[in-house]
Amino acid sequence: MLALVKKPRIEISLQGEKVDELIEWISRNFEVSILTSDDSESAAIEDTDFWKEMQSNRVGNLLAAARRKANITQAQLAEQLGIRQNMISDYVRI
Repeated sequence: MLALVKKPRIEISLQGEKVDELIEWISRNFEVSILTSDDSESAAIEDTDFWKEMQSNRVGNLLAAARRKANITQAQLAEQLGIRQNMISDYVRI
């Protein structure tokens, strides 16, 4: 089973016994999307809601991901770029 925990963003692949129980437990604490539930079944990434969401604002999502990876805030990034913080926010939302 391939699952995606949206916030915090975690991708997990689960196999073995009691996978459904584990997913149920995780789902009580986090928003979870199941990308595929059968190892013999594959899902085209382009058909997933995750992919569609990422494509709707690719630049903003890439910017947000890079900023998080660098472990800096929007304000810190804006300062480094010499622009206002609300511009960073606008780029991410567009």
